[in-house]
This record gives sequence, structure tokens and C-alpha cells, in this order.
Amino acid sequence: MTLILAAQVSDDFSDGDFTNNPVWAGNDGLFTVDAGQLRSQSPGAANYHLSTPSAQATDAQWALFINLKFSTSGANYADVYLTSNNADLASGVNGYFVRMGGTQDRLELFRSDGGTETSLIVSPDGIVNSSSDNPFLIRVKRDANDLWTMEYDDGAVGTYVVAGTAMDATYSTSTHFGIRIEQSAAAGPVNNHFFDDI
Repeated sequence: MTLILAAQVSDDFSDGDFTNNPVWAGNDGLFTVDAGQLRSQSPGAANYHLSTPSAQATDAQWALFINLKFSTSGANYADVYLTSNNADLASGVNGYFVRMGGTQDRLELFRSDGGTETSLIVSPDGIVNSSSDNPFLIRVKRDANDLWTMEYDDGAVGTYVVAGTAMDATYSTSTHFGIRIEQSAAAGPVNNHFFDDI
């Protein structure tokens, strides 16, 4: 994800790893870098994550490329934590994250309150609709007045659509940025989560 203002995290994985510049940590063995993209490699059902230190939380923009090459569902989705108060994203953190997939096959910005999710911005249902290729560019902005805007580019073709806006000032600090994957035992999601240009 590219943080435009006072960048705290920037990684295009062109160095072939996620252990340096910046250092990502978590369930290291369930991720790899393949052809310059961060890729999942859990062989079966798992809830797993990587995070990296980031203090960016206010008056900022985040942007990233994500492609889930399978049919998403309530048991198969990815959460991108823009802000978190903990490196362990499975621990019930305070912060904000974007979910791709889920039961409604959409993009959604949530606030996490100790793991309790509150929806802030929702894209149209069914936009994450392919069983084999769902490339998206996602951009989230938070201005100095705590106005959040989420935009997405379906197909990563260079055209963004505004999903919506919301006001929320609950959390103004962060220690980490990260990615968390919820994966079922289905074959489709295996090795098929891709992230880039963070």
C-alpha cells in the first residue's frame, strides 16, 4: 500500500522478500514473494497475517493493489489493516481495515474496536465476482477533519470509483499496518491471494 502523506509503509516487493525494507512479521511461513508480488501460501484452512510498523493514522492516504483469484465468501476474504494498535492482527485490535470479499463479495471499510467490527463505507455488492481473477486498486483517504473516502478501481485499469464517505475520529494513532487472510479448506483460495504496491 502506498501511503502518500508522511509515508510510513511502502513496498512493491521488487526485492523478492518481505523481511527487509520494510520488515513484515507474523505468520511468515504462510506468505511468499512471487514475481514481485506478496502471495499467500497456506495449504489449507487458516487465519493468518503479516504486519509492519506504521504510525500513519490521520490526514493520510493509503493505496494498494490486491487480487483474490478465487470466489470470495464469508469464509474466504482478505482484510487490509490501515491502522492497528497491535502487530498481531488476529488479537482483536483497535483500528481501521478494508475487507475484500465476504458474503456480499464487496469492498468494505470497517472500524475494529477490540475485534468488534463497525461498517463505515460499503461498495456495491457483487463487485468481487470472478472465480479466478479479481484485480483491484484500492485507495482510502482520511483528511484532517476525519472524513474518510474509499475509492476502488475494478480491474486495475486506471479508473477509480468512489464507494462512499464517512466521518470517524475514534482512533488517531497506529503502531502497525498489515494484511490478514481468512481462508477455508476449499481448494480455490490456496496460494491465490496477491498484494502489491503497498
